[in-house]
Amino acid sequence: MKNQRTNSLNRFSVYKDSFQFVQTAYSATDWITVAEAFRVREETMFRQMENLISRLGPNEKIILMGHNFHLSKNSAQLTGMWPSVGTFVSHLLPNQVYSIWMLYDHGSNSDLFCAESTCPILSVPNTINSILNQVGSLFFLPLATSDPRSNFIYQTQNFIFNRNQIQQTTLPNQADAIFFVGKVSPYATN
Repeated sequence: MKNQRTNSLNRFSVYKDSFQFVQTAYSATDWITVAEAFRVREETMFRQMENLISRLGPNEKIILMGHNFHLSKNSAQLTGMWPSVGTFVSHLLPNQVYSIWMLYDHGSNSDLFCAESTCPILSVPNTINSILNQVGSLFFLPLATSDPRSNFIYQTQNFIFNRNQIQQTTLPNQADAIFFVGKVSPYATN
């Protein structure tokens, strides 16, 4: 009975947090307000991860899939970034996290500040995104390799993320592998 009540309280907390995020983010008229909503959303994910990890059996694992910063293992190295759920879990479970970052080069997305239903994502020359797009349009790339052709991965690189913003990082400091998609598009409902 106690487990059932705890699960109900956790679900209530998730719904409450989700409603608060939607209320703040969707009424935002500037990026600063949205960023605050995203920071609070990330902290909500911390609580959910703590709860989930506390219920794991000795041989059970968790797989998280996320976009860009959410799974950053060291978000403190990213300019203007609040602590990510990836950083939180990496500190909670040192040397037990394998982070896979999804990066893309171009396409379109849905965004709170799009004038239309979608916003274009442009390919930005001289970013890791455009370099990876020259390799292929869809692939998985482990970042721990001794192949000399991959030396560029260990150098600080520019990359694009939300709404064509540019950030700098050394990829292996943030993730263990990259899932790369050349062209992205918003989720289709039809």
